[in-house]
Amino acid sequence: MEAQKPLEQETPETTPQEAPTATIPQPESTPAANMETDPIPEEMDAPPESPAKKTAGKLAALIGGGIVAVLGIFYLVLCIVSASHGTILGRTDVMGVDMSGLTVPQAQERWQQKGQAVCQATQLPLTVDGETAGQVSLWELGVSVTPETAAQLAYDAGHSGHFLENGWSLLRSWFRETSLTPPWTADDAALQEKAAELAEQLDVAAIDGACRLEQGKEDGFLVTVPEDGRKIDPRQLADALRAALTAGTSDPVVCAYEVVEAKPVDFDAFAETYARELFQRKRYGARRMRQELSRKGVGRDIIDQVLEQYQDMDQAAGENIALVLERRYPTWREDEKARRRAVAALQRLGYSFEQVRAVMGGLDTE
Repeated sequence: MEAQKPLEQETPETTPQEAPTATIPQPESTPAANMETDPIPEEMDAPPESPAKKTAGKLAALIGGGIVAVLGIFYLVLCIVSASHGTILGRTDVMGVDMSGLTVPQAQERWQQKGQAVCQATQLPLTVDGETAGQVSLWELGVSVTPETAAQLAYDAGHSGHFLENGWSLLRSWFRETSLTPPWTADDAALQEKAAELAEQLDVAAIDGACRLEQGKEDGFLVTVPEDGRKIDPRQLADALRAALTAGTSDPVVCAYEVVEAKPVDFDAFAETYARELFQRKRYGARRMRQELSRKGVGRDIIDQVLEQYQDMDQAAGENIALVLERRYPTWREDEKARRRAVAALQRLGYSFEQVRAVMGGLDTE
């Protein structure tokens, strides 16, 4: 008998597609995870506006519109009132003359009464080197403002001709003053004549340095310190005055000038005159004269030149010594003490011992 083969169990062939798959349970999703995965809408619908807010907004708009309407009507009334007025607006003046509420003829009459006085009172200051040196009135410069010009200027300030601008002018006149200045037109001939007169008044003459005898003074001399002067240019002053009138302001008018140089002290002449005074009146000798001239600030060269003429004047020096002895020490011949005092005094006056001894003779004065 044939041996039986064991039966082979057939196993079905499986393909990857047919391979069984295991199902893995997924964890339950949480709210937080859902928030991450679910997109948040960029814009969210705004809640509907409440009826109360809508009512408040409409009311504010109505109030604002009402205020604008009232203001517009008020301003329109101002324009009508201003256009119907034939008078000058309040708080209006021309160079300080009040024109408020006047008609043009009334304003002309008022300026006729006060205009000249105003031009006489309005002054232009004149300055030299930043300091006030004088003043001149508009009237002196030949400035005159006609009544017609002043009255029309005041009227036109509130009646420009434009309907809306007139209302604004009326409103402004309630809170602010309007001060007006008419054009200043001068008589050119009168202006030039006044400029020449002012220039002459403002000129300053130079003071030359000098020295002169002054009785009663210790040194007998009065030295005049030199001071420069100034010369105002009348043409430049006239041009500056015209410019000020054209500007219509009372700002200072600068006076241009040229410096007039003073002569300095002539120290040569001073030294000669002073040396002569010391020698003839005070009876000083050459040495004392040199000291006094030096004390006055005279230079050494000038002193040497001036005193050169006194070096060989022994006869004149002897006369001075004799006069001093006679007046101050009349007993020097008999009195030894008086003699010694006289010698010491003469030496203090600037005389040498030889000059003194020559006058007093061969006497022993030591």
